[in-house]
Amino acid sequence: SIGGSHLGNFQNKPSTNTSVCQSFQSFEHSIRKYFVYDTFRITQLRMGSKTVRRGVAVAVGTTVGVFIGVVAILLLAALIRAATLMEPDYIGIDGEAGLVIDELPQEYLDKLPTLFAKALSYKTVSTAPGEFNIEELVAFNKFLRDSFPNVFNSPYIQAETVNNYSLLLTIKGSDNSREPYMLASHIDVVPADASQWSHGPFGGEIIPDPVTGDDVIWGRGAIDVKFGLM
Repeated sequence: SIGGSHLGNFQNKPSTNTSVCQSFQSFEHSIRKYFVYDTFRITQLRMGSKTVRRGVAVAVGTTVGVFIGVVAILLLAALIRAATLMEPDYIGIDGEAGLVIDELPQEYLDKLPTLFAKALSYKTVSTAPGEFNIEELVAFNKFLRDSFPNVFNSPYIQAETVNNYSLLLTIKGSDNSREPYMLASHIDVVPADASQWSHGPFGGEIIPDPVTGDDVIWGRGAIDVKFGLM
């Protein structure tokens, strides 16, 4: 009777079996849904990763392509420039004997060291932008004119004084259609503390080198940059 009672109770509760089945189906549906969703998400991640990699590859490829393109353009421009660049067409003036010579006279070369040393004796000091020793600059201007009379008196050279102490020399060619060129230098020097010099910076001396014994031209501006001017 106990068993029958239990059996009867079980048979009288069909809703219990239905609930269990529904719960199992719901669980199964959830599991399937989870795995389907997870698989979909993994697929999305994989696709997203591929998209990112593809985007990076495109960006890198674009950058490299632009760089190569710029280099190619510059190289092409250089090649075109090299192909069209003509050699300097410096020419002499026909019929002017002695205007262009292969070598300078030895007499002229012998006096250049003395002229250079003398040029260093002028205190053409610049202490700040726009602050110059005007008197020394004017005197140096006269020294140059006196030292190179063939230059300043040549009919082919136009010599101008700018702002009382700067010089502008224009050498006119025979053909104005040709490219001109410019040589530039400066005549001012930076200040010099005489106490820091073994010989006076503005002495204008030619003295023996203490190491080699060779004569050297000593003074402020010997390197920067009166040597180029002279």
